[in-house]
Amino acid sequence: MSRWITPGLVALAALGCITEHPKPAAPVRTAASPGAPGAPIQLPAGPLTRPIDPRATIVARVVVAMVPLGSVPYDGQVLPLFSPDGRFLATQTGQAPSWPTLLAEPAATVPAGTRILAFQLGAKAGEVTAVIWPQVLAPGLMLGRSADNQGFLVEAPQAGGARWIGRIAWVTGQLTWLVQDANVNAHATLGPRGELAYARRAAGAERTVLVYRAVGRNGRGGELTLASDAESYDFPVFSDSPRDFLVFAISPAPASGGVGGGTDALIVRPEPSAAPPAEPPAPTSLLVRSRLTLSMSSAAGGGRIGAFQAVAAIQTPLPAPRRTAAAPAHNPDADAYSTASPLSGLFLFCHPEQARMAVLDPESGSLALLAPASIAAAPMAEGTSNGQYGYLLTTPRGLMYQRYASPSSVPTAQGPMGPTIGVPVGVVPDPVLARLTTDEAQPYVLVGPQKEGGQLRLELFRMRPESSTPEPARR
Repeated sequence: MSRWITPGLVALAALGCITEHPKPAAPVRTAASPGAPGAPIQLPAGPLTRPIDPRATIVARVVVAMVPLGSVPYDGQVLPLFSPDGRFLATQTGQAPSWPTLLAEPAATVPAGTRILAFQLGAKAGEVTAVIWPQVLAPGLMLGRSADNQGFLVEAPQAGGARWIGRIAWVTGQLTWLVQDANVNAHATLGPRGELAYARRAAGAERTVLVYRAVGRNGRGGELTLASDAESYDFPVFSDSPRDFLVFAISPAPASGGVGGGTDALIVRPEPSAAPPAEPPAPTSLLVRSRLTLSMSSAAGGGRIGAFQAVAAIQTPLPAPRRTAAAPAHNPDADAYSTASPLSGLFLFCHPEQARMAVLDPESGSLALLAPASIAAAPMAEGTSNGQYGYLLTTPRGLMYQRYASPSSVPTAQGPMGPTIGVPVGVVPDPVLARLTTDEAQPYVLVGPQKEGGQLRLELFRMRPESSTPEPARR
């Protein structure tokens, strides 16, 4: 039976595994500094729950129902992956990989001290069960960035410098290699239809190339690449829509040294761009639709570390929204994405220079900044009665909710307008990460740190939004 939680009745300890709390307008940095690869994360001590100060409620009240599931181990560095249906999670334990290994740099080593575990999540309190696979996974695997309902991605740095990409099945633990060659293949993500996008560089090369593999229901796909002699492409991100995806363009390190130059965000569309029929044709090229400069130098949050931090705490892809009556029944892949929610097709990332979550609209080209110091976001609909949409944000002040209205939903006679951003509203008073799932009864899994017996662990909750009502500001 769920516990009914009013605004902030439950508080979780700070999620120190992702970032240090930055000063306003400062670059986002990881909890373990680049100069100390794999440094242990010091989590705050004390209880995981405390009452919220009622004076902290300013403009609204959010009511949610939460169910405590239990806890799982992790390595203090890499966040777990969740299946889109919310039934499984995969976590990485043991010795955290070094920074060169995380970034797939030439100094990367085989992460022999890591171990990957899977757990099944129930709907009731305490229902976290370890998945026992028939065979033990070989050492040297790293948890990847993406998962679907069949399995999750892993990456395997090799002793000779190569790096492979694989997928492990949730139930059986079977490992299938998706990319296995002499190149360094890294930072892969799955797309809403099973596409695969990742960065690739030849052993000894400096620049990385974007690789896109489209695999539709008809099994056709092939490989498309985006390459440049002037910059690298890395850390691709899918939203819930298959039409476009985002990738970061990273300029070379300055001649005086450093970890990287500037960073741009590119919106890439696999062509042909027309809405596909029941059997979508294979794309024939990658079109860069738009480009947005995020940081001019590594000193301002750019470079590969800045790009890594931009996507370290996001879901890619986001779970596909439920179909609506407006979506054509004969075309389950295309128009459902644009009609299900005003938030569909938007890209989320942590802005490397502004040190807060950002929303990039690929159609209007607008970039909206969300709550200061936010490091993660999950889409949320307040309910069909008021038609409001927004994001659950992980911030130093706790889990917040912030309304968002895209430019296309704001009529104006003066021309295009920017998105409308609401005032952040407290949900849980301490930082906790929200993961969106397709479970209609309890659509979110919350993740917060816990420390038991010297081992790093993450505590898990199911969460269901109940209501969101405005109220006068309290003085």
